[in-house]
Amino acid sequence: MNSQELVRNFMSDVLDGALKSLAGGGDVFENYLEEAQVDRNRLPTNARIEDVIYENVFVMNMGTHARNLLKNKGEMLKLIRKEALPSWLIWQELDRHIRQLPNAEAGNLGDKDIASFGPYLDVLNTDKRIAEMLKQAGRKDQLLLSVYQRVPERRGLKGLIETLRNN
Repeated sequence: MNSQELVRNFMSDVLDGALKSLAGGGDVFENYLEEAQVDRNRLPTNARIEDVIYENVFVMNMGTHARNLLKNKGEMLKLIRKEALPSWLIWQELDRHIRQLPNAEAGNLGDKDIASFGPYLDVLNTDKRIAEMLKQAGRKDQLLLSVYQRVPERRGLKGLIETLRNN
């Protein structure tokens, strides 16, 4: 599939979803929540659009996991909230920071996913931008600080090897 066709199909899906929300009558936002399978009681108090979108992404991911595990998605969503998964919280916070970068690089996106495993690793080798994001976010969040503390002070392969030898 070529990129133009992919974009055209994506935009067609977005338009179809918007038209469904509008055609349903009533509150457009409530229609969107229902279509996106986002339950209001899973959202934080005074939720922003960003919170709704992250919950929607989480719900879609849970659907994928449910299919792979041969489980019921609804039952999984009753048991698991994104706030209970450290990996998800790290990914979400880094995603917010990356969106604010004027010139995010492809490596930043890969490192965002890799950093999600930070709580489960002894050493996390990441580029300087992601390390700086973890450092800044760590000032407000103990989980992100604990991940930042796993990043070697010296960057690159030399820093990683040095840290592994010392541990």
